[in-house]
Amino acid sequence: MTKLLVFVAIVFYSVTLSAQDTLYKTDGSRQLVTIIEITQSQVRYKPYSNPDSPPFAILGKYITQIVNADGQITTFEGSRSVADSVRILNSVQLVKAGAGRNIISLNVTDVLIGMISANYEHILPSGKLGLKIPLSVGFNTIAGNRYDYSYYKYSPRTTIIGSGIDLDFYPGGQRQVSYFVGPSLQLRLFNADYTYYDPVSFVYSSQGIPLSVYIETENGWQFVDYFNSVGPLASRDLVMPVDVSKVKGDKVKLRLQCGFMFWEVDYAAMDFSDNIAVQVSRIAPENAMDENGKDVTSLLASTDKKYLVQPEAGNEVVVSYRSKASIPGYMESAFLHSRGYYEYIREYKNKPDIAYLKSFREGGAFTRFSKEKYLKFVSDQKLISKALADGRN
Repeated sequence: MTKLLVFVAIVFYSVTLSAQDTLYKTDGSRQLVTIIEITQSQVRYKPYSNPDSPPFAILGKYITQIVNADGQITTFEGSRSVADSVRILNSVQLVKAGAGRNIISLNVTDVLIGMISANYEHILPSGKLGLKIPLSVGFNTIAGNRYDYSYYKYSPRTTIIGSGIDLDFYPGGQRQVSYFVGPSLQLRLFNADYTYYDPVSFVYSSQGIPLSVYIETENGWQFVDYFNSVGPLASRDLVMPVDVSKVKGDKVKLRLQCGFMFWEVDYAAMDFSDNIAVQVSRIAPENAMDENGKDVTSLLASTDKKYLVQPEAGNEVVVSYRSKASIPGYMESAFLHSRGYYEYIREYKNKPDIAYLKSFREGGAFTRFSKEKYLKFVSDQKLISKALADGRN
C-alpha cells in the first residue's frame, strides 16, 4: 500500500555545529575564530574555542586575510586602511557581515530506519534565519510475521521519497553550537503494509487449541484449515472440504495437529463422491420447555440478546422442531445453529499468580502446560492408586 503523508511539525529543536573562520595576521600567526562583523576601523570576532567569550577587535592593518567557513577568502593589504579594504571587499561581495552561508548536512541515524536523508540549508545574512530543504530516500522494507490462522502483518512505514521546506530561527545566531526553532512542512510518499489482526484468534491458534488439518502435496505439507474447539467433554461429527488437486499420486495423506491432549479423534474418513445439490431449510423452534415445565421458547426464537439463563448444574431445556416433509430419494441431516456463552462455576480461594499467568502469552505455553501436568499425573502412583481404589468403592 502506497500512501502520501503530509507532515507538519510546529516546533523543531536541534543542535547544529558551525564551521570556523580562520584569521591570518601580519606577524605570520593564524587563529580559528568566528567573525562577527567588519567595520570601517576594525574586525570584531570571537575565538572559535570559546564562543561565549566577549568579542575581540583587531585593526585591519594587522590582518593579511580571512578564510571564511564556506571557503571564501577576504584579503587585506597592510598599506590600506580597513575602510579601503571594506570597499574592495564590497565590490566582490565577500564581506562576512553581508554574506550568507550554505550548509549541507546528513542525518546519519536515519540509516537505522531504512532511509538516507540529507538537508540543504541557506542561512540568511543576519545569521538568525535559515531556509532548509530536506530530502529523504528509502531503501528498505521490513516484512511482518505470518501465521497459519488469523494473523497480523505490519511493515513499518518506509519512505520511498520525501521532501519539503523548513524555516529555522536561530535566537542566538550562528555559533559553535547553535539551536533553532521553527515550522516544518514535509511531503512523503511511503509504503505501509497492514493486515487484519484478530488478537483472540491469534492467541487461540498459537496455543494449539484448534485441530489443524494439513495435506501433503508435491510442494510439501500445506495448511488446509482448522476445526474450532467443540467445548469441554463434547463429541461431534465434523466435516471439512479438502482440495486434493495438488496431491501427487493416488494416495492422500492428511496430518491432524493440536496441543497435547487437547483433542481425541475416534474416527476419520474421506469421501470422494461428487457433490450434489442440496436444499437447505431453516426451522424455528416450535417450543422449548425447561426442567420445571416452563415455556422458554421466546428466549430462543431470535437473536435479540434475551438469553436463556441456566445458572445451576443440571438445568436443561428440551427444544422441539416440526420437520418438513421428506423428499423421496434424499437423506436428511440436521444441524443445530445456536449462539450464546457460558461462565465457569468455580469458587477460587487463593490469589492468582499473575507472573505465572503472564507466561501463557508465549505461543505453545498451554500445550507445554498440558503435557507437564499429564506426565506428572501418570507418574504419581499415589493419585493412580487412589483413583483405582475410589473406582472399586
